[in-house]
Amino acid sequence: NPAITDVAEIDYKIPAAFVGYLLRDPSETWNVSVKLGLSAISNSSNDARVRYDEQSSAQIALGLAGYWNVTPQWFVALEHDQYDRDASFTSVNLGRRFDY
Repeated sequence: NPAITDVAEIDYKIPAAFVGYLLRDPSETWNVSVKLGLSAISNSSNDARVRYDEQSSAQIALGLAGYWNVTPQWFVALEHDQYDRDASFTSVNLGRRFDY
């Protein structure tokens, strides 16, 4: 409908703290890690038409990541984190290690 100009949105803020474990030696070219953590979801809406039911503000968060060590210092990571049943985050990261 062209007469509707505003956009109804729901906003998620999810601070989280994770502990991770690499499944292979860190020097391997390919690696996988699993993560377990705690997170807190805070929801808000800019419009009363958007209804949501916040079940709990704190929950256990899970994550899985794949790493490719391009060089001993540089890596590319594909990560996926899952928060509760309706929020998730997937990212591709370029990182550098400073411990070698």
